[in-house]
Amino acid sequence: EHAVGFDIAAHPADAEAHRMLGAIVVRKDVDAEVEAVESLLARENILNDEQRAQLEFTLGTAYDDLGDEGRASAHFSRGNALIRKLRPFDLDAALRRMEELKQTFAAIEPPPLAPPTGPVFIVGLPRSGKTTLEGMLARHPVFYPGGELSAAATHSSAVHQRGKDGAQAAAALGRRYLAMAAALAPGRRLLDTMPNNFLLLGTLRLALPGARILHCTRDPEAHAAALQRKLFLLGGNEYTSDAADLDAYLAAYRELMSFWRQRFPDFVMDVDMSDAIAQLPSILQFLGAPWHEAVTAPCVSEPRLAG
Repeated sequence: EHAVGFDIAAHPADAEAHRMLGAIVVRKDVDAEVEAVESLLARENILNDEQRAQLEFTLGTAYDDLGDEGRASAHFSRGNALIRKLRPFDLDAALRRMEELKQTFAAIEPPPLAPPTGPVFIVGLPRSGKTTLEGMLARHPVFYPGGELSAAATHSSAVHQRGKDGAQAAAALGRRYLAMAAALAPGRRLLDTMPNNFLLLGTLRLALPGARILHCTRDPEAHAAALQRKLFLLGGNEYTSDAADLDAYLAAYRELMSFWRQRFPDFVMDVDMSDAIAQLPSILQFLGAPWHEAVTAPCVSEPRLAG
């Protein structure tokens, strides 16, 4: 907090610094920082659209902290409009991809499921609780928190493109992934939380029959609202910046996850993150890991300080 504050003092027009401060400090009132962001946002001639978006989300978060839903929603709405202008989203292409995945993997017979001794993929869209679940399981001596790893996605396209003839490509992907996991977490089972791995569950079932999937879920309405109140500066989540696109994308995502569960039973487990601690015994059983009391310790994935 102090380091970001020093940066703002030296560079008061630094939108990124204001956004970072807003992300780590819970506002208790309309203080000098909130007023500074409002004043900066009014100076249209010195800001580009991305900087304006950052400041709109910063104020949205501040007024959300203060319980002013009207102002918070207005700022988030303006911020999302700016992001959509900067990063258009092709909803039809995204929906086609999910439909193609279902068609491809409906026709592929996977190898027998192996005992759960391999990596664990914690999947779900952003804001679904993946990092929280990873933090809980990482306290278990069997598991190692790898975070968001790109390894599966990097080598998955060959499997999807070859369809029924992708067995060799899947086996190669499995070998590469296990070698990476062994180097990163020797003697432990890797936890991988890359969000878009939900698109790869068919490939992962072919490549890593000893892996298991934990799918983080939460109340659909609360999840949609959280996604629209999160500023995604990197690509890959452009669907969140428009309410209609978000609703359509979430519906298709839920249909795809339902398909994976039905197509590959005993490979995927849903975890309701509103009651994750109560599910830990069944989660560990699903993963083939013994009970360990340390996993029940509270875990906050994005802690914030009182303002």
